Amino acid sequence: MNAPFRLLVAALAALALPACTPAAEAASKWQSVYPSSKQKSVTVADQGVTVIVTPAPPYDEDADDTHDSFRNSYEDATVDVQFPGLPAFRVPKDEFRSSPYGISVGIGRLNRQDATPTVLLSGYTGGMHCCATLQVVSLVDGQPVVDTLPAMDGEPLGRFPRDIDGDGTIDIRWFDDSLLYQFTSHAGSWQVPRIYAIERGHLVDVSREPRFAPVFRDFARETLDACRKGEAGHNGACAAYAYATAVLGQADQGIRTAVSLAEASDWLPSECTVAYVDDMCPEGKEMTFDGFEQGLRWIMHKNGYLP
Repeated sequence: MNAPFRLLVAALAALALPACTPAAEAASKWQSVYPSSKQKSVTVADQGVTVIVTPAPPYDEDADDTHDSFRNSYEDATVDVQFPGLPAFRVPKDEFRSSPYGISVGIGRLNRQDATPTVLLSGYTGGMHCCATLQVVSLVDGQPVVDTLPAMDGEPLGRFPRDIDGDGTIDIRWFDDSLLYQFTSHAGSWQVPRIYAIERGHLVDVSREPRFAPVFRDFARETLDACRKGEAGHNGACAAYAYATAVLGQADQGIRTAVSLAEASDWLPSECTVAYVDDMCPEGKEMTFDGFEQGLRWIMHKNGYLP
């Protein structure tokens, strides 16, 4: 089992553990629905909130354009959310979520003091290495607010999230995929944990807050161990260690350690300095790096781990 997959399994297992906090004890509902299988709408309701999931149109083999019909059948389902006392709200479609893979609907309060539950819509894009999706629908000042996380390589959430740090509020543990394939193969690459809070309907990255430091210290220990082992493709672990130390406020130390342990390799990040043409970078416009450290610093800056 490769390291990123072990990490994902561990994270999902952690979400499944009961937590003795007020938020974790608050009632929540989680139901997976597959409206495309029977081409019927499915209703999920709890705590006064109703969610109706309507499938995309079925594939019509007699359609004038069967390609369009097939593509449309894999588009996102239509989701309507009705909060107490308000008309139904049509959730904007998630361009990456695919109907045939189903949608998990979560309804629950992020904190016991919340007047109204929040709705989570967990889905999947399809594909061998991709991708979990997550939308959040909250009621803020009497109006529905929607926010969406970046698609994440791996399986969708399997249950309503839990309070990670014990402060009484639900947190969402997600992953940053920006290191996949950058310094080694997918099997040797690592996903970096990211932790989000929902504040006034919007997903806010709170990973750098001191209360979540234990998550990143554990990740740093695991990736440093893999980096030190020096196995083929271990540069992926070294880069992930640098990411983790940056979140912990020790970026310079992390980069020095990662560089000292990395192997010489031509597998470095790729970037185009101009717009792609027919999905290809024009000849001579590729960005190149002198080695691991330069590529690492560039990608950490690009993704917000370095100023």
